[in-house]
Amino acid sequence: MGSLSRKDSARYSCNISNPVSSQEDTFYMVVTYGPENIEMSGPKEVQVQTAFRLSCSAESIGNYLKLEDKAANTENPEERVGQRRSEREWERLYSPPSQRDGATDRVSNVTITTNTDLVEFNDTVRLSCSASGSSPLSFLWFNDSVEVTASDRVRITDGGAALTIVTVLRYDQGRYTCNASNPVSSSSSSSEGLFVNYGPEGVSLTISPSAQYYGQGSVVSFSCSADSRPEAQFRWFINGEMFSSTGAQINLEMEQSGNYSCQAFNSKTLRYTSSQPEEISVLSKNTISFVHFSSHSFVIKITPL
Repeated sequence: MGSLSRKDSARYSCNISNPVSSQEDTFYMVVTYGPENIEMSGPKEVQVQTAFRLSCSAESIGNYLKLEDKAANTENPEERVGQRRSEREWERLYSPPSQRDGATDRVSNVTITTNTDLVEFNDTVRLSCSASGSSPLSFLWFNDSVEVTASDRVRITDGGAALTIVTVLRYDQGRYTCNASNPVSSSSSSSEGLFVNYGPEGVSLTISPSAQYYGQGSVVSFSCSADSRPEAQFRWFINGEMFSSTGAQINLEMEQSGNYSCQAFNSKTLRYTSSQPEEISVLSKNTISFVHFSSHSFVIKITPL
């Protein structure tokens, strides 16, 4: 900064932040100037032993104005009160804004409260931020260190202390933090995880090896997958009939073909989604032996009757 002028008197602050927190410090600079435009006023004529008042004013910061009152009665109580008032005003002028406004308590105890177990397309979530410290307090919200701003579904209210997301989507989930600040400091909350349950969707049945026909001695693996939070539970169907197995051999009395499919279920969203059926063709009447069976996959071995 080059030559200073009285207009440079201001509060200067520096804010340093990283992905998890930020700190701010403030410097108050007062540029002294004057005195100039000095004006003095008082009575033009006075009688002996009569109290009188002289006043002096000037544009100045940096020095007290001093007035030598040579009147016969200089112990006027009103004049002394006026002098004390000027001193208090001078202290008010020089004190930092944080002290003048009473904002002397640093920000602390920043916390977030919210409901973190949500269902996509169903729920609306509200996050509230609270903090200790002198007013005025201001708030900023972050999701994985990216600032959250208002939009069609995102509302920031209560002076910034409340964040509402309407009809949550899976893309809203993340680690949310709140930064609270006042004129003398700032502090961030610990992160709060927001989790959105969704699905199941994209249910897919995979059969390996893939073949047009399966003959005697073939070993076939079936697996089912789905995009879901939490992980989906699966049920299996042959020709539309649900079946299960603990690994024992089962005679399905299946002749040449059967349609296999799987169905995924999400215990949080309470939604079911089924895969497209896959046809298995067998050359002759055989027994289907379950070699391995789990919630999302199984292996069969085809043997003759």
